[in-house]
Amino acid sequence: MNRSAWILSLAAIVAVTAGTGCKKPRKFVRTKAQQERVDNAILSSAPSPKHVVNANFDDVVELIGIDIDPPNPAPGAKVTVHFYWKVLAELESDGDWMIFVHLEGPVQGGGVARVIADHYAVEDGPGGAGLYPPKEWEKGQIIKDSKTIDLVDPRGRKLGPGECTIYAGLFDMEAYRSRQADVRLQLKAGTTAKHDGKGRLEAAKFQVGKGTISKAKPFKAPTLQVRKATGPVTLDGKLDEPAWKGAVTTAAFGRPDGKPLPANMRTQVKMLWDDAALYMGFLVRDAKPESKFTKRDETLWDEDVVEVYLDPDGDSKNYVELQVSPKNVIFDALFTARRQPAWEQAAKWNMAGLQTAVHIGTLPGRAPTPGWTVEIRIPWADLAPAKGTKPTVGTKWRANFFRKELPGDFTHLASWSPVSDDTRADFHNLERAGYIAFVGPPPAARARVVPTPKPAAKVIPAPVPKTVRAVAPSAGVPQPKLALPPKAAPAAPAPANQP
Repeated sequence: MNRSAWILSLAAIVAVTAGTGCKKPRKFVRTKAQQERVDNAILSSAPSPKHVVNANFDDVVELIGIDIDPPNPAPGAKVTVHFYWKVLAELESDGDWMIFVHLEGPVQGGGVARVIADHYAVEDGPGGAGLYPPKEWEKGQIIKDSKTIDLVDPRGRKLGPGECTIYAGLFDMEAYRSRQADVRLQLKAGTTAKHDGKGRLEAAKFQVGKGTISKAKPFKAPTLQVRKATGPVTLDGKLDEPAWKGAVTTAAFGRPDGKPLPANMRTQVKMLWDDAALYMGFLVRDAKPESKFTKRDETLWDEDVVEVYLDPDGDSKNYVELQVSPKNVIFDALFTARRQPAWEQAAKWNMAGLQTAVHIGTLPGRAPTPGWTVEIRIPWADLAPAKGTKPTVGTKWRANFFRKELPGDFTHLASWSPVSDDTRADFHNLERAGYIAFVGPPPAARARVVPTPKPAAKVIPAPVPKTVRAVAPSAGVPQPKLALPPKAAPAAPAPANQP
């Protein structure tokens, strides 16, 4: 989420922090006119909103309902959403609590766009900064929180015509800012309003414009067949054992929104399994792979890297994240829920039997193409904390695979299964993960060896092949250093996708 933009818009408010050490929740100093706005937003009696919600968040606040003005805005216009909050108890925990609002609706060309309108309550005039943060709310108050929103997504696309949906809740901005943790107030059991079980409430629907846009094709998760290996796999990063010849290879990855990527970002993955372990092989087209990291569980995602997410039981909980850099440095972590705990805590978990290997040189195939390949072996026992056990033919898991290349902007991110319909590149969105289906060995007719390429009149120069040998990380063996040619620095820094 682009929440920092909302923080920077608080120019009219002075944020005061006291002392040093842990950051304290911000204090708000309001002008006389701003205080009058807040006082007028505290109602003396319960309202009768058009969209009744009555959703209880952790016995702290209740969203009574919502009014929308105008009730039928034009595509791309402004709309003011009035939220009516009843304070059941004062927030006691530390943190910088805000109201999050996700407004989603159809856009021309197909697909669904999201407008993010996270804020503090009671805006200082239409579109202005919020004046009354939830940390200051007092028990018994009923607060009319008005928020003006442009029906235009971050890519400049107008929402509508068609039905739009407002999602809302409360989250701790300090937890997100400091450690990328998604800490929210949760809906109480028995809440009849529709929600995702993670504190995100479907608060209201309303019509934008007249008519509808023809619906985009619904998301269909890709499936990769994982064939049983017909022979041993030697972890050297080359993917040249006969067993790999019978593996099914994915199509080239696209952008995180499913759009195609240029040829220089071509990335594919293949998988195998046997009675002892799960195997993965990445094929990455890249003339100059680079990474400065040398230690396990460093922030590998800040440079070139491939990533794996495994969710064996498909519940978006207790899932594994694994990353491998061109230097064969790894990051492995176990998350109990989406981005929880913070990655620093999640990375304290290690796969004891994990083995990886990287080969830099020419990719397998008919044409000499520079790139790097990754070979991964995970024993079944290492996946037990993620509820992963040795499969049988017919077993299906949720999984997704990614690649990031410097400078790390949206055109340098590759995703097997698209994680969104827009520019949100949250690799932890396992609701949009694909499926891996475990099957038997390949039919004999299909288990063929890729022909050796014939010499051509002109051969494209490729880097001298270098192999990083497989290492058992649990043995504490230092990762080998690999000198790689530097890349040209990007024209401007781009935000990194966090794990």
